[in-house]
Amino acid sequence: MYNPLSLPGMMLDPADPINRGLVGWWPLNEGGGRRANDKSLRNNSGLVSSLPTWTGSQLGYGLTIGSTASHGVTLPSNASLICYPITVSAWIKTITSDATV
Repeated sequence: MYNPLSLPGMMLDPADPINRGLVGWWPLNEGGGRRANDKSLRNNSGLVSSLPTWTGSQLGYGLTIGSTASHGVTLPSNASLICYPITVSAWIKTITSDATV
């Protein structure tokens, strides 16, 4: 059975029906550098803008993104990323309990 928390590889099972139609999965767990590796089968890796800050977590590494517009991930211009409808999900940890996301 596929275990989504199998670190450090965190790979998708291409035979699992839930992965059909998946065009990108960026766990942002590289731990260093500016590359945001796409773990889907589409190879749509992106580039983290600015100077990224990587932080340790219970599941490996995570990316600390600041509150300015200069922080984020730029994805390639690729036909596989032009799809509708689209669903985006994220796991976010705020620094304070009253933070606005």
